[in-house]
Amino acid sequence: MVNSSDPNDKDFVINYTLTSKEEPTKIIKDGSIKGNQFIVDFHDVKSGTYIIKAELEGTFQSIEEEIILYHKNDKTCPVKSALWKPSEGSYIEDNGMVHVKLGTAYHSHVYYLATSRTGVVSHGWVDYTPGMNEFAIKVPEGDDQYISLSFQSYYEGKLYTETAYFNHSQSSKRLYVGVESFRNKIVPGTKET
Repeated sequence: MVNSSDPNDKDFVINYTLTSKEEPTKIIKDGSIKGNQFIVDFHDVKSGTYIIKAELEGTFQSIEEEIILYHKNDKTCPVKSALWKPSEGSYIEDNGMVHVKLGTAYHSHVYYLATSRTGVVSHGWVDYTPGMNEFAIKVPEGDDQYISLSFQSYYEGKLYTETAYFNHSQSSKRLYVGVESFRNKIVPGTKET
């Protein structure tokens, strides 16, 4: 019997099966991992939505989850959605330019709202073709260089939303430290003239 709660137990085996969400009987990849090797390499599987099932061998313990595989250089959106943001792919440049990667499986009109802590920075509509698209905006200048981005798209009766937050804190306030000395001929007990 396997005691999977024992951190020293390296003899257990986990069997996994990756299937297509659209065709649950179609096995994309399967295999086993042993001991504490909890990493499975899916770099050769194309981006998309999948079901992964993992079982602890010799027991009735299993888990099944829907997962999204996405390769950062893909041009197509891995999910059938009017708006999708990968967990990676958003970044801010040193000059304060924000980049957010957004995907859509359909021709979509996306409303964006950019706000700082002091109010609305910008808002409007962007028109995206199917695939992965990039949204870019400059973080406001000043001491509070924070920006919150909200994206919304409405498609076939369903509202899709995504958000992103950035803080580009390069304060213009500088602290200068220096040594100065002041000397005069005043001695204790006398007054300054």
